Amino acid sequence: MILAVVEGNLVSTVKDESYNGRRLMIVQPINPDGTATGSPSIAVDSVGSGIGDIVLCVNEGGSAQMMLDNKNIPLQMVIAGVVDGISCPSFSGQ
Repeated sequence: MILAVVEGNLVSTVKDESYNGRRLMIVQPINPDGTATGSPSIAVDSVGSGIGDIVLCVNEGGSAQMMLDNKNIPLQMVIAGVVDGISCPSFSGQ
C-alpha cells in the first residue's frame, strides 16, 4: 500500500466497460510528512474520495482486482481508504 493525496480526477468517455460507473482519480504518492515522492498515478476510487484527500492505495494489480471483486478488470491501483490523520514521529521531528 502507498500513502497518496488525490490531486484530480480523470474523465474518459471511451474506455473498457469494466470501468463503467467507476471514478478514476489522479493520486500523488507522499511520505508521512506530506512531501511528494515519485510520480502521480491513476487509481480507481472505491471509497468516494475527493480532491485534497489523503488516501491509502493498493498498488498491486491482483490485490486491486480482489478489492473490486473483478479478476478481469485491467488496473494497477485502487484507492482503499481515506486517511483521517497521521502520527509518525520520525517524520515530524518529535
